[in-house]
Amino acid sequence: MKIRARAPHRRHARYVVLIACLFGSYGVGPCLPAQEIACADPEDCRLWEAAALSGVRFGFHDQNGAGGPDGELAALEGNAYTNHGVSWRSFQPTPDGVTASMDANCDFAAANGLFQVGFHFAWDQQLLDDLAGWVLDIHDPDTLRDVLRERARRIFARCPSLDRISVVNEPLRVLTGNTLFENHFFQVLGPDYIAELFRIVRDEAPDHVGLFINDYAIEYYPDRAAAYVDLIRSLVESGAPIDAVGLQTHLFLVNPPFTAEPDFALYRKTMEEIAALGLKILVSELDVPIPPELPNRVQIQSDRYREVVESCLAVPACDTIIVWGIDDANTWLDDFLLTGPDHDPLLFDAALERKPAYFAVRDALLRGRGGDHPIAADTLRITRPDDRGFLALHSTDRAVVSPTPGSHNDPRDTDGNGGTIELFGSQGLITTVTLPPGNAWRVRPGESKFLGRLLNGPVVRLRLREGKRLDLVLRDPLLAPGDATEGIGIRITLGSLRVCTVFGPESIASGSTPHHLVATQATRLPGYDCSLSAPLR
Repeated sequence: MKIRARAPHRRHARYVVLIACLFGSYGVGPCLPAQEIACADPEDCRLWEAAALSGVRFGFHDQNGAGGPDGELAALEGNAYTNHGVSWRSFQPTPDGVTASMDANCDFAAANGLFQVGFHFAWDQQLLDDLAGWVLDIHDPDTLRDVLRERARRIFARCPSLDRISVVNEPLRVLTGNTLFENHFFQVLGPDYIAELFRIVRDEAPDHVGLFINDYAIEYYPDRAAAYVDLIRSLVESGAPIDAVGLQTHLFLVNPPFTAEPDFALYRKTMEEIAALGLKILVSELDVPIPPELPNRVQIQSDRYREVVESCLAVPACDTIIVWGIDDANTWLDDFLLTGPDHDPLLFDAALERKPAYFAVRDALLRGRGGDHPIAADTLRITRPDDRGFLALHSTDRAVVSPTPGSHNDPRDTDGNGGTIELFGSQGLITTVTLPPGNAWRVRPGESKFLGRLLNGPVVRLRLREGKRLDLVLRDPLLAPGDATEGIGIRITLGSLRVCTVFGPESIASGSTPHHLVATQATRLPGYDCSLSAPLR
């Protein structure tokens, strides 16, 4: 394919728009670029533009380093880019020898306004690593600490435009392990070496640089996923300066050691548990190898890519997706012992043409943050002292999402329905409030509001703040407190997005009267189903 150069002023404009986003990227909600950078026609969308609708960065690992047609394609389609020249073996192969391994990628990312992610500060694993051999000869803890500090200084002096860096890669035991691998850093610095490395890098890094931990196979093994979350929780509780968590997401189709199907419910659950700790999430090394003899291999690959994107969009804290390679002619998997050549794991073929998986990813990104989002809720109040009822719902669950501007979920779309609010009791659906599309909605990145009186219906105030809170007030909701004494379910549907919560009978406060009901602390429904066909059982 012929690569069209992006106009410099367009790239520069996008870079300026993203500055506030990138420098404020450690909060609970996603990083949300301005709406104006999104393409007008879906058929013309690049992947970064489609991702920007939901405030997500999308980018690539350039297997061959910066430059060339594949690198230009990565800059055309993405707004995130890796720098693997940070690796110890490449950057400092000898105690006194620092190379230029990261320079080309650093300059390329900076010139193209790309969010730059460094891999890896410390990686010593049983199966694969990038640790320089001379480091293994250091057995004095203080000497190793000095070497680590000097390494960090050199990295950021050489490439101050790094935006995130993988501080520790693959800390868990290899493949299916769910305990820490006792690597060289563990042996010399002790079992708390991970927190110590985060503190060392934080001390030396520019303030804007985000620090993350990275591991793989989380989507296959529940025990490994639980161990990873426990490790991350322990880092947060210890005060380690961790900002984000990487899920590598190499979706192998080999058995053993990987099952044929990754568990996407586990994958999303793990993301939500990480988000609840106040951390960002990045899909850090995504690829989907497909054995050449596999029937329906192209469809399987497309479906898996789509599910990864949908999982990320379902969790507000997931703000970056990086595909581990650009085209099938250049992939690390050709030499990997579990796969070998011809597994075609990427979004572009060897001729740099877009594959079906590319379109599956783009379409999923264009749909925005959809799916089912059961949330916990803090309080619910229902009163009806006369013919004028009142319902107020409040939630501060981090899993709250909002419609995405310009996506299929945007309730301002005059071609569709603005949405519905449904109230369920123990016997099923009680009432439905239909919200019209149009000017009563205010939709912007990360926050959506509706305010209006419906024809022959209630006054509605609805506010969704991505990753922060949901507030709903209905006046004259055609609901009496007695309808909810055995529990109540509430579902808000906006396009393909459904947000729901259930207050079971046990959450109804004591002392309720026929005219007044208060419920507190609705927990999340098990799983991710907002069908509410039997919400209170």
